[in-house]
Amino acid sequence: MLRRLLPLGLALALAGCDDDPDLPDDPALRVPGHEVPEHPVPPAPGTLPPGLQPNSEFSPALVVPGHHPMPEAPPPPMPPGMMGMPPGGMQPQGAPIPLAAGFQPQPLVAGGVIIAGPVNAANLHPSCVGFIGEVPSHVLSLATGFANLRILVNSPQDTVLVVRGGDGSVRCNDDEHAETLNPLVQGAFAPGQYQVFVGGYQAGTQGQYAIGFTELPQVQSAQLPLAPPPGAGGAQMMMPSR
Repeated sequence: MLRRLLPLGLALALAGCDDDPDLPDDPALRVPGHEVPEHPVPPAPGTLPPGLQPNSEFSPALVVPGHHPMPEAPPPPMPPGMMGMPPGGMQPQGAPIPLAAGFQPQPLVAGGVIIAGPVNAANLHPSCVGFIGEVPSHVLSLATGFANLRILVNSPQDTVLVVRGGDGSVRCNDDEHAETLNPLVQGAFAPGQYQVFVGGYQAGTQGQYAIGFTELPQVQSAQLPLAPPPGAGGAQMMMPSR
């Protein structure tokens, strides 16, 4: 008896799936800018449907009446200390750095690669050591004077820092103190332009560096984030506690 009922139940279930002939057919889908054929022909194997290109979206963009397209996500906010810099990286090497007393946020951080030669830094001033490039790594433009502006460098290499003013004055440093190879130049600065050279203690030194500008005494060179390697995303900023 059970064997007879099973085929009958299956037939009734399949019959219930048929569309009601008394109900109207669903309206055909209409997309502005795109023609939808009544009997579409499937694409040949290995080909894309019309309107699609490899690794692309529909062109023109699909617009469905009654539905609004998803808005594009806004870009992520820049980390503290990176405001005004290109998204995803530090201020590029050689770009002008305009500053005025009380600038925010602090420290302002830029980055680049060490240029250790062909100039012997001692040629600029007898107290300088190491080797620098013929052109400055950065150009500092001060709109106001500073009672104490600190310029710090962070790098895994043994770097030197040379700052030359428009009046020909030169300030330089090799190591901030005996426990670090990072240089620091600080003191009072008059308004004007300054050439900033980041070089190496040894000629031909290669590597990345981060340079920071701040009036805050608690900022340390080790807090300056190095630019990430290519493809690693944007640099992050460590803000010192006030």
